[in-house]
Amino acid sequence: MTPCSAATKMAVRPTTMFGATTALVTDGIFRRTRNPLYVGVSVALCGIALIFALDWMLVLIVPSCVILHFAVVRREESYLEGKFGEAYRRYKERVPRYLLD
Repeated sequence: MTPCSAATKMAVRPTTMFGATTALVTDGIFRRTRNPLYVGVSVALCGIALIFALDWMLVLIVPSCVILHFAVVRREESYLEGKFGEAYRRYKERVPRYLLD
C-alpha cells in the first residue's frame, strides 16, 4: 500500500468526528485487535515510563487501563453490538478485544 492510498483509505473511514458510526471496520489493524488506539496508547505510555524511569506512571497505567476497560470499552462494545448485531458478534468471536484474549 502506498502512502497516498493509505491516506485516502484513512480519509474515507465510515465514521465522523462527532457523529454516529456508520459501518463496521474489520480490515487493517482491526483484524488483529478491536481496540488498536487503546492498545497503542497503553504500550506507548509503558515505553515512555520505562525509558524515563517513571515508576509512578507505570503504577498509574494499571488503574487507568481498568477504568478505560469498564467505563469506555465495554460501553462501546455494547453500542456496536446493538448497532451492527450479528456482524459485530461474529467479529468479536474472531478478533481479540486487545492483543490477547
